[in-house]
Order: sequence, then C-alpha cells, then structure tokens
Amino acid sequence: MIAIGVLTVVLAVQGPGMAPDGWQVELAAALGHWAAVIQQFLAFIPGWISTLTVFSALGALVWTALRSRKHAATPTASGNRPDQAHTRAQTEKSQ
Repeated sequence: MIAIGVLTVVLAVQGPGMAPDGWQVELAAALGHWAAVIQQFLAFIPGWISTLTVFSALGALVWTALRSRKHAATPTASGNRPDQAHTRAQTEKSQ
C-alpha cells in the first residue's frame, strides 16, 4: 500500500498538469533521481529473485491476516467469543 501511495505521488507530481517551476519541479526531480539511483543499485538482482521476494512478502501478509482472523474467532478462556464478552457482562449485571 505504501508503494502504491508513493507511485501515486510520483505520477501526480510528474504529470502534465504540473507547474513549470517551484517546489513541485524540485520534488519531481528529486523523486526521479532517487528512483534512478535505487534502480541502478538493485539492477544486479535477477528478476526471478525480486519476484520471489514480492510474492513471499504477499504470502506472509495473507498468512498473518488469516491467522489473526482465526484467532479472533476462537473462544476465550471464559468460553465466550471476544465480540460477545460485553453481552455476558450485561447479563450477569442484570441477574
């Protein structure tokens, strides 16, 4: 998500509607420079390794999300699901 946000900013600043001078031009030049520097720095990495890295990170994110979702659905020590704990507390108070 961060990369998508950065890409959006880069494209917006470098777009055709940008002013011909000012801070936007300086930012576009700096972003273009750093993108070229990073690209040159990472040029030695084969494409299949970078692809494997990206998909591994994506897999780790999906696995973490599924684990946290499964953990949230399991009963707690009191036997209630976490989203139903307030209901039990209210029932006990009313008795």
